[in-house]
Amino acid sequence: MSMYSKNDFKGVKVQDSPSMIIIHNSGSDKDTALSIVHYHRSKWSGVGYHWLIEKGRIIAGRPTLFVGAHSSGENNGSIGFCVVGNYMEKLPDEETLAALVRIISIECFANNIPVEKIIGHREVGNTDCPGDKLFEFIPEIRKRVKSKLKERNNDTKERIRKPRTKTKKGKESK
Repeated sequence: MSMYSKNDFKGVKVQDSPSMIIIHNSGSDKDTALSIVHYHRSKWSGVGYHWLIEKGRIIAGRPTLFVGAHSSGENNGSIGFCVVGNYMEKLPDEETLAALVRIISIECFANNIPVEKIIGHREVGNTDCPGDKLFEFIPEIRKRVKSKLKERNNDTKERIRKPRTKTKKGKESK
């Protein structure tokens, strides 16, 4: 079942190649990904974030092909991630942080975004978002993403380096 209707994202422009990751929080522990989607749909053309992370789950928001609606003046050329909850005084749980790192790593890899371009919303807007504790943790997020990207690059190099060979039974081996 889709969270979106055929009218979501109508009239939304295709964005320039993403070159920045912007991390947000929803600001309330009472929020859910679904409540955010419903609220955004009542105000704009579909959800403004490209990805929502809730309790370790990754939920697709606005397709990254389209300009987001998450950081006024910085939407075109950025990918917006919303971690559901309030992170002024606490961090998300480790499962949620791992999911955030996983999806940011994928987007950085796919769009060739350097880890230095992973920022908090407050760096481009007059806001407390993504909360003090999550904002303070962004250097660690960059470090974890960099490690995942290094693993991915090593895996890719290993696959390229290792030619397939035939076994005695004629089957290919890896």
